[in-house]
Amino acid sequence: GLGAGEIPYVHSFGLTQTGKVILILCPLRMPPGALLQGSFMPSLEWCGRGGAGGGDRTRIFVFDLKSAQEEPSWTYEADPLFFYHAINAYEEEGGITVDLCGYPSPDIATSPNAFAYIPNMKDGKERSKQARDGSLYRIRLPLEQQGHVPVQRLKTLCQGTEMTFELPTISPVYAGKKHQHVYGYTGFARGDKSDFTDWAVLKISTDEDGRTRVSKWEEEFAYPSEPIFVPRPDGEEEDDGVVLVQMFDGRREESFLLCLDAKSMIEVARAY
Repeated sequence: GLGAGEIPYVHSFGLTQTGKVILILCPLRMPPGALLQGSFMPSLEWCGRGGAGGGDRTRIFVFDLKSAQEEPSWTYEADPLFFYHAINAYEEEGGITVDLCGYPSPDIATSPNAFAYIPNMKDGKERSKQARDGSLYRIRLPLEQQGHVPVQRLKTLCQGTEMTFELPTISPVYAGKKHQHVYGYTGFARGDKSDFTDWAVLKISTDEDGRTRVSKWEEEFAYPSEPIFVPRPDGEEEDDGVVLVQMFDGRREESFLLCLDAKSMIEVARAY
């Protein structure tokens, strides 16, 4: 459970189709009374320093919605990690698989180079220090054995370059079920060579062995926001549909709606 006066940071949680809620508490917490002293994000304290060898653990609680009990039915712990968004969670073969867009530390939220601070964005030198987007993390929770579980970070290479990403989404038809495809955006389409000006829309596909393949749509001076997957009503495959993305055209200084074929990531249409 939680310690006295403890306020953990929670942005999202997992929910399987079988009615199991996965609550993951990262070692990022707010001291009681901190909000009275200043703004929200700078008040957060990272208690996971030391990585795998030290610091507080990530705690994972699984609640069964089909049970009448209020306490978690399963409890686990893992090495320290931070995440905003749970991508999906599903039950199979005696366990639960949880996919996250995760980070080894909360720099994206709490550091001086956290996400898109406007003064930093206007300064090329400071912008180049922008904390990178997240990575694809996978956690397997065996229902027959509680305790410590490993966290797997899947490599997401696109033409030999590691892609980080955020604002992940999947087909709503596969929410809570085993999925293969995840869509998101990146502010670092050229990997370590990027200075947070090369943005792209990504598709990350994962096979049964955890191997990924990444495809992307990008255009110079075009900046995406959160993608939305719209399934084809009569579609038979998971990625049969379109991806809608609200974009900003830096040249025209206008927003437009981008429509991509979800299989090929080829542009179908746009509307200003």
